[in-house]
Amino acid sequence: MNKSMLFVISGVMMLLCCSCGTLTGHYHLTEKDSGRTLYLNRGDQFTVTLDANPATGYLWQFGTPPYDENVMILRGDKYIHPSEQLAGAPGKRTLHFLAENSGRTGLRLILSRPWEKNIPPQKEFHLMILVKDGTEDDTPRGPRMRRNSKGELVPDRKRSIWE
Repeated sequence: MNKSMLFVISGVMMLLCCSCGTLTGHYHLTEKDSGRTLYLNRGDQFTVTLDANPATGYLWQFGTPPYDENVMILRGDKYIHPSEQLAGAPGKRTLHFLAENSGRTGLRLILSRPWEKNIPPQKEFHLMILVKDGTEDDTPRGPRMRRNSKGELVPDRKRSIWE
């Protein structure tokens, strides 16, 4: 195949991708990503992969409050067995999500034994997920301001950045 034919084919492929709407992304997250904010477009997907060893009794569970299913939905939950055939060897738990609608939600996963009450989790995984659908105004905004007792404009530290 000559270069001009390859150029034409790549141009057609690019046109097809662009005409189908926005391209969606797929993001792979691990325990190192805990505490981050994930900015997604509607239709994007992400997978969280965490070390797991159900033989010890510790299981990854959704914390409270649960994530908002109007914003994202769980598409898959799978345990991947370890490659070594050793008793008690750890595997991986993968959770696959789809950004369904615009909005924001948190994801909290805790590693604990379900029967142990009033014991803190062994590990926690947190994410803040912000999903846009393309209709939002992307105008940069400054900090929220308020007037103090002297009438001066000052940053409003009482409000959350998520309001």
